[in-house]
Amino acid sequence: MSNNIYKNETVRVKLTLRDPDNNLYTPSALVIKAISPSGTTTTNALSDSPATVFADSTGVYLTYFPLAETGSWQLWWQASRTENGKTVIDIDKTELAVYAQAVFS
Repeated sequence: MSNNIYKNETVRVKLTLRDPDNNLYTPSALVIKAISPSGTTTTNALSDSPATVFADSTGVYLTYFPLAETGSWQLWWQASRTENGKTVIDIDKTELAVYAQAVFS
């Protein structure tokens, strides 16, 4: 079984949000972006209607992106929370390699 991701597949992105004390938290805002190899950006947000980001449990969120191009995709998220009366923004980024469709003989 391969862990490769192929063109035209839809990936599920799962985020686990933890504060500096390692506690799961519910963000006041959450945005997840997928940037294709050609530079097209798709944005999913917790505030979207209809929903594009789903709470799986406290601090755990899911979203889905169709990957229509081969190459390197950038995924990044930004979550806002309040800490000691101030807004804190947590940001993270990852990269996915998407391959042309597998050929089986």
